Amino acid sequence: MILTGQVLALAAGVAMLAGALWWGTPLLVSMGSFFALMVAQGLINTNGGAMASSEVPAHPGTSSAVLGLVQWTTAGAVAPMAGLGGINTAVPMAVLMIAGAVLSLFGLLVLARPDKKQPSKNFFPSTHPVCDVPRITGITPWGGRYSEPAAP
Repeated sequence: MILTGQVLALAAGVAMLAGALWWGTPLLVSMGSFFALMVAQGLINTNGGAMASSEVPAHPGTSSAVLGLVQWTTAGAVAPMAGLGGINTAVPMAVLMIAGAVLSLFGLLVLARPDKKQPSKNFFPSTHPVCDVPRITGITPWGGRYSEPAAP
């Protein structure tokens, strides 16, 4: 789902750049690009947050805090750059959309690629990492995973 969102975000950026360069940024192209970008963000942010939380099950707030810090810091740094062209062009914004999507794709496909040499780790340990309570794990009807304490 994350890869689908990243490809959709890249396509939205390319459409916005094409609209800004060749067609004078028509309203329908802008609206379509922003709609596609928001759908992509929904796919990326929700699944990325869930994956980050699953990497540190003993400290779920840590992954959320780091994601929030990176998102808000990036937003504060990138927003002024998007307006560099003034009110007459959307080219800087479209270039930033493309650059963000490419950087995100690089992060997923190169930096976060799982190492094939290591065995896959268990999603939920059989015992809780903090208090060694036996756990029952399973898959929900919609494909999610859960872990709950076993009955005594």
